[in-house]
Amino acid sequence: MSAEPALIDTNVLVYALFAERPERAASLALVESAQDPGANLVIAPQNLAEFYAVVSNPRRVSTPLSATDARVEVEKLTRLPGLRRRFSEPALSRFARPRTRQGSARRKH
Repeated sequence: MSAEPALIDTNVLVYALFAERPERAASLALVESAQDPGANLVIAPQNLAEFYAVVSNPRRVSTPLSATDARVEVEKLTRLPGLRRRFSEPALSRFARPRTRQGSARRKH
C-alpha cells in the first residue's frame, strides 16, 4: 500500500457486502486488504454510521440487514487490523445502539 493513508468511502464498504453490485469485486478486494496491518487505510465515524444506515434500509438496498446484523458488520470493520479508526469505542456504540422513542406523544393543536 501507499505511504499516504487512504480513507475508505462508505460506498466501497456497502458494495463489498452485496454480491449483486458490479463494483463488489474491487470493493471487496480493498476491504479484504485491510486484513494486513500495513494496509494504511482509514475510516471515519461518519463512514460507519452511513454504512449502518444504508445496509439496514430497505429503500437503499435490495436485501437489507437487520439492525443486529448491521451492527455485527460494523464491528467486523472496526476489527480489521489495517483499518485505522479516528474515534473511541464509545463513539461506535452511540450510533449503532437501537434507538428508543422518548417523548413520542405529539401535542394536538
